[in-house]
Amino acid sequence: MNLKAAIFSVSIVLFGALASTADGPPEASEPLDPGSLASMISALFGNEPPTEEELASIAAKAATHPLGSRGNPIRASGARGQHAYILRLNCPGGSKPAYHRAGSAGVGIYGNILDIYVVTCPKGPEAALYLDLYHSGYVEAGAVPGFTIDPPPK
Repeated sequence: MNLKAAIFSVSIVLFGALASTADGPPEASEPLDPGSLASMISALFGNEPPTEEELASIAAKAATHPLGSRGNPIRASGARGQHAYILRLNCPGGSKPAYHRAGSAGVGIYGNILDIYVVTCPKGPEAALYLDLYHSGYVEAGAVPGFTIDPPPK
């Protein structure tokens, strides 16, 4: 298999994992699903996904930072989960913020590449949010500072 074919094969696997949907958020103590995107990427690079205890330890360390910061990225289930989270945010006064993806921010606390989204309200605030899309089935319930959030759909 040549390099182009290998890259194409990996791309298809990753795209399929991103396009899949989950049945709901896992319990905080649940280990990563072996079929999740995070597990596939870890396996691709020869890394083992974190154990249940390691994931709990990472989450506790992250919780010492504001939600949405580089130190405590918003965990989401794929790109759809990222957009769904942002669409649930409310600006002060109740309006919905405008947003756009500003790029990637390197590897975050969970060992995954982070995305940066800039979220802007008509009368402020504007915030750069760090999101980690490699948490299959996870739905963040909390709001980032300066915003409120609608509950996730049932």
